[in-house]
Order: sequence, then structure tokens, then C-alpha cells
Amino acid sequence: MIKHVLNNKSYRMLNFIRLSIIAGCLGLVACGNSSSSEHDNTPPMQPQVMPRINKTVQFFIAAHPDDIQLFMAKNAQFYVQHNSKNIFILTTAGDGGEALSFPNSSPMKKTFWEARFLAHEKSIHYWNNYKNNIVETQVKINQHTLQRKQFGDNVVFYNFLLPDGNINGNGFATTQFQSLEKLYQGKIKKINSVDGKSVYNKQELIDILSTIIQFEADNKEITFNIAEDNSYINPKDHSDHIMTSLLVQDVAQKLNNCMLTNKYTEYVNRAKPVNMSAFGYQQHQQLWNVLTSVLVEYGYVNPHVRDPHLVWLGKQYISSNSVVNCKNVEEKLSKNLP
Repeated sequence: MIKHVLNNKSYRMLNFIRLSIIAGCLGLVACGNSSSSEHDNTPPMQPQVMPRINKTVQFFIAAHPDDIQLFMAKNAQFYVQHNSKNIFILTTAGDGGEALSFPNSSPMKKTFWEARFLAHEKSIHYWNNYKNNIVETQVKINQHTLQRKQFGDNVVFYNFLLPDGNINGNGFATTQFQSLEKLYQGKIKKINSVDGKSVYNKQELIDILSTIIQFEADNKEITFNIAEDNSYINPKDHSDHIMTSLLVQDVAQKLNNCMLTNKYTEYVNRAKPVNMSAFGYQQHQQLWNVLTSVLVEYGYVNPHVRDPHLVWLGKQYISSNSVVNCKNVEEKLSKNLP
């Protein structure tokens, strides 16, 4: 069950949801004080696969705080800029085995995972021309509390803050070698969030993710944007990417909404050619510069060293898409991939 304060229309959306709120409007401190004037009148990119705008709730669900920006940027930017409702959900904190907290005497202002999440927020806020304040609430779902952040009417963030499972799924010593893969495969029974506030078993994760999706989408059409889980199409991807994709697919099997699922190749894109236009490539670079600026600010990126992530810029590859529970299947799949 999810507890959260919303308007009467939202009560009608899910009558099983009881709502309570601990809320406050936050300014742009968390996202920086960048001016929006230089980004005004920026022509939007066209998405690779485009269902009907405004009738579909877009879910971009990924493992780490830069996955959407690296692998799904073309579509995500389009929908943010065209006022579709966009829900960005991250399963892990992307801590990379780094320290989860610092003593009060430490000169470091933010841990690596905290800085990454701020960078994630700021980069998506950049797509929005920084035009909305952040409204932050605490939502309680089945005895678990998650943070929900909203920019304006069409951008919402959730983060489960689970530990980074390492690329091979073995986890890191700093988080007792926990990982989504071990949880999903039954090798561990529970997993702890990096902020120490929550402990989940596999079924709880599935149930909470399902509740969030039902709450945010109600009975509208849904588009899931997730990692391709087929290792032949998307080889040597991060374990967290694949497990997150599988969790979403488990949830989708129980939903009755009309659903389009776009699956994206990810690490393998490093060897693929740029497939965005010159303008799209430039926009992708600008987005990455915004994200990276936060990590530079907190001392986690050296601006004088070549960034290894640059090999993924200018690329977005949707490897497959599928439609279920829809009457207009042919219409939804009629737009062929480029």
C-alpha cells in the first residue's frame, strides 16, 4: 500500500491507496543554480519509437544514476520536453563499492552515490530547462518508505537505493557482497538499501515496484523503457541492468494496462556507430556535461582526464519492442526502428 497526499482525482485512480505525506517544496539547490536562458528554444529530438503522446505514461527504469542518460537519452528527452508523464525509477544507488557515509570530520560533502543521484536529477532537470522546483515527499508502501521527487506536472523520480552489485553480480565488500542478481536468483534472501533505512526481499521489491507503477499510471497506457535482457543481443552488460529489466518484466506480467516495452542495448553500444543526428549528438554531449559537472563539483571526476563514458554518446539503440493488452497493436508497432 502506498501512502501519499494527492488530489481527489488521484484518490479515484487507486481507491486502495491510503495517502499521507511528509512534504516540502525544495528550491533548485539540489539541482544547482544554472541559468536556463542558454537552453531556451532548443528544438526537441524525435524519439526512436513514439507511441501517442500524453495518453501514455513513460517509465524509464534503470539500475544506475546514469543509465538512462547514456542509453535512453533520445526518447527520454523527447517525452520530458513534450509533457508526457515520465516516471524515472532507479533500483540501485550506483555506489560502485565506495564509502556509503563519511564521518563528520571528513572534508567530503557528498558520498559518491549521493553525488551521482544529484547528477541524475540535474541532468534530467536540464531537459526541462530548469523550469520547475522540486517537490519532495516520503511515500510509504507496504511498510517501506521511499523518497518521491517531482518536477512540475510531468517528471517524477524514485530510487530504491539498493547496493551496486558490481558488473558480475558479485557485489562489493562495502555492502557485504549484496546484489540484485543474488537476490533475484535466491542466493540471498534480503537486500539492504545503502542509506540503511530499508530491507527488501525479492517479492517485496516486485510488489512495491508494481504499486508505484499502478499508482502513477492508473489505467493509462504504459511504455516501459528498460535494458535488453537477451545476452546475445546485449552481451556483457552490467548485472544490475539485466536484473532490473527482469524485475520490471515480472511486474508487467501482472498488469492489465495496454503496455509497450522498449528494450535498449547498453554496454555493447560502445562498438556501434553513432546513430543520432549531428544536432542530437550535440544535445547528448551537453546533457552529459551537465551530469558530469556535479561529479566534478564533488571531486569524483577529474575534468582534465578523458571520460571513458564518451564512447556511448550520440547512440541510442532499441533492440526490440513488444505490445501486450492493447487493441491497436499494429499501430503501436507500425513505426519501424531506424
